[in-house]
Amino acid sequence: MIIDVDSKHKLVKPDGIAASDYLGALRGMSVLEERVISETRQSAARIEDALSDYQKEVQTLFGEKKYTNYREQIRDRIARYWAAADGLPRDNEGRVQMKANRKQMSSEINQIQKTYGIDEEKLAFLQQSRDQALTKLSPIRDTNGGSPSHLIPTSQIPHDLRAGRTNPWVSITPPYSGSSWQYGWSRRGGMDPRLSGVANATTGEVGSHQRVWDSDASDNSFMHIDYRNRVGVFFQIPVTGLVEAYIELQNIGSYHQVIHDDEFGWSSGTARVGSRITMQVVSPSESSESSAVAFEVRRSGTDFSDWGNGYTLGNSYWAHLFSNQLYTAGQMLYLLVGSYEYLHETVNDVSYNDQVTYRWFIPRIWLRSSGE
Repeated sequence: MIIDVDSKHKLVKPDGIAASDYLGALRGMSVLEERVISETRQSAARIEDALSDYQKEVQTLFGEKKYTNYREQIRDRIARYWAAADGLPRDNEGRVQMKANRKQMSSEINQIQKTYGIDEEKLAFLQQSRDQALTKLSPIRDTNGGSPSHLIPTSQIPHDLRAGRTNPWVSITPPYSGSSWQYGWSRRGGMDPRLSGVANATTGEVGSHQRVWDSDASDNSFMHIDYRNRVGVFFQIPVTGLVEAYIELQNIGSYHQVIHDDEFGWSSGTARVGSRITMQVVSPSESSESSAVAFEVRRSGTDFSDWGNGYTLGNSYWAHLFSNQLYTAGQMLYLLVGSYEYLHETVNDVSYNDQVTYRWFIPRIWLRSSGE
């Protein structure tokens, strides 16, 4: 298993913010980053343990020697398929021949499988148990009792905001006070992902690009990526209550693709890929993350594809969020607002080819206390 985790934040002290509140925000960011790094490593280790336990159970079902022989025969047949593919011309005739070779390979692998006499019902039960265990280990948390909110069009926000009336709302625009990016990824098999992200406090741009593929997915591979890019703002809550926010968003990129391709064998695969807009209070006390779903693909299967642009380029959308913690009147809060993209693949003998590119401008953040 390979893990990579990194984070960074910037924070400028605005005029009118007390030094104690500024230092409190810096401490809160440091604590948050340390926790995210620790939780990413712990989550990856638990997933690795769950997959290792599953693999041991499958080996027991086969018999260890029988299982080793089975995998060696399969790997040898696939290696011969790719060796033959290297010699084919890169034209339509070559593609037709490659398709015929793949069909022949699948037929031979099916014959190999029949010689082992595995109880497929027991194997399916083990796969189902594995998937349930991995779902419980997912770091993605749904708010609102498992029914997270979604982005809404401008027509659905309160008339006062559309009219620009600030009372009782506080309107905050770029340049924002701070920025923060955090990513963590772990994999078993496959190759390192290609990642890039932006969290620009000056312009309000947030978002990330993730590109992953594994054309030779082996026994129980996984790739998990979580990437957050956010801007930071100070807000003095006027009366005791939850923080209520309307976050204005202008789309500057919203493409995704999720592709599974069955390779051979008793294959299985699950994908959860998405993007959310989030809000989190960092200081004086940290709240958990509230989120609105921009898009999500959540599918199980060995052969499927899902791709497209989720939003109209340049159009405006809104996220309506609440903190999940009460704050006392007069407290100076530091909040992070921005995007969270995630790409989680767990596959067994299934190739995948995925991409997520979601970017937004945040031209304005409206905040108030729910107690008003």
